[in-house]
Order: sequence, then C-alpha cells, then structure tokens
Amino acid sequence: MAAQMPPATNGTWSTGFCDCCAAPGGWSRCCYSGWCPCLLAGDNFARMEPNAVMCGGSWGGACLTYCAAEMCIGGPCIPQMMGRSYIRRKFGIQGSEFEDFMLTWCCSPCALCQEAREIDIRCGAGQPIGASGGVVMGSPAMHAPVPMATK
Repeated sequence: MAAQMPPATNGTWSTGFCDCCAAPGGWSRCCYSGWCPCLLAGDNFARMEPNAVMCGGSWGGACLTYCAAEMCIGGPCIPQMMGRSYIRRKFGIQGSEFEDFMLTWCCSPCALCQEAREIDIRCGAGQPIGASGGVVMGSPAMHAPVPMATK
C-alpha cells in the first residue's frame, strides 16, 4: 500500500496541478482522466454533498452533464469549475472561480486528477467529502460528551 500524503493545511492543494501520476491514484488515475474524463468527473461529483453543487452526489448526473457540456459548448469547464470551487471552499484552499475556470479549460484531465487526489487525501479513498474522519475546513469541532452526574 502506498504511503498517503498528509493534507495541506496552509490553504493550498496537497499536490500540484501537473502531478497527474502522483499518489493517491498514480498512473491509473492519470490514464482514467485522460481516456474517460466523464467517469472521473462522475466519481468526484458523487462524493460531493447533494444540492451543494450541480450534480453533487450523483455519479450518473455528473457523467451526463460532463458529456453534454463537452458536446454542446466544446468543453466541460463550467460544470467542472463549479465542482472545483466547491472542493476549494470545503477544504479552505485559496483561489478564485476565475482560476478554477482557467485551469479546467486549459487542462481538464489535470484538474480532475488534482481534485480526486485532494478528496482522497483529505477524506480517504472512496469516502464522501465530510465523511467521518475526513478533514473539512470550517466544520464544527468534535467535543467529548459531558459526563452525567450520578447520585
């Protein structure tokens, strides 16, 4: 099993934009994003909260939206930008929607890989964003239960 990187805590992505073959995911995720980007987009969006972002929580809806955007407007940058912005906000990563748009427009597969790695690093492989154990910036802190007085 490959060693997993700790999540970045300084408002940055845990891995670089061009680190397509980095762990977690490695070469297989890089190939997946290049050859079947709508499927990786579906994987990423399925891990987002329903109703928090377009197609959040819906693998099929995200795949279809990604494909429709590719066919109708020549690229999936608008729906993917929305997902990328959601990930940034949830994890406290600095950036802007304009930057998200440009990165998804210039190299959608690289952006998909980075987004998938970030979710894996911060939440665990296959876990939804905000699942138990996932690091979500701005989430309420867990407190120990208050002991009850006994007689």
